[in-house]
Amino acid sequence: DTVLISVGARASTPVAAQRLADAWVEALKVQVDKIENPDGTSPAALHIVPIEAAELPTAPVSPNTRRNLALGFAMGLLLGVGYAVLRSQLDRKLRRAEDIERQFGVTVAAAIPASPALARKKSGRLPLVVLNGPRHLDDPVHSVEAFLKLRTNLQFMDIDNPPRVIVVTSPQPGDGKSTVAANLAAALSIADRHVVLIDGDLRRPVVAESFGLVEGAGLTDLLIGRVALADVTQRVQGLPNLQVLAAGGT
Repeated sequence: DTVLISVGARASTPVAAQRLADAWVEALKVQVDKIENPDGTSPAALHIVPIEAAELPTAPVSPNTRRNLALGFAMGLLLGVGYAVLRSQLDRKLRRAEDIERQFGVTVAAAIPASPALARKKSGRLPLVVLNGPRHLDDPVHSVEAFLKLRTNLQFMDIDNPPRVIVVTSPQPGDGKSTVAANLAAALSIADRHVVLIDGDLRRPVVAESFGLVEGAGLTDLLIGRVALADVTQRVQGLPNLQVLAAGGT
């Protein structure tokens, strides 16, 4: 019926923890002897016998680096998954063509992929990729085919009454509406369509400059009746079926 008591102690150093455990056992023996045999004459019914001294710790019990790393990884993973789920639920962006079709009930005519070939040249001109083709440009995603697909889909949206006026816009500046409009106009013109490209961006017009044309007069002058349409439309070199109406004075 011997009871074994295991004593553990914590301290700032291994030696201090060892000494504290040994001191606690010795103090316990002294206290039990005082209670069981206060006068020291009668035999004690309960004895405290130290069996072995405390071992010198070889590693700290706290902090447990492995456990803390595992807990941190698990908590971080849970928080990351929770944040991702919350953000996906609150995200209102339309990232896929299927989202646009489901949200607005319209058909997506085409998707123009981002490509280095569509980057504006140093001279400020828009890259007319439909005139050169992917073999002459750094175009890994073949944006030429995307513009030709857009042209074809627009032409065949209504066989009997195809669209004759097409508006190109974007949510924010720099999204590429001028590049899309220029390439779409060029694609339509090379398909034996007579096209007039009108720059309606009266804040930051770039179409005329991009084609190397004169920006002085254009849409604003036409709207106030200062000039006639034939006076301000300009033809693009190499595209006889394409005319450009600049934005005019801002």
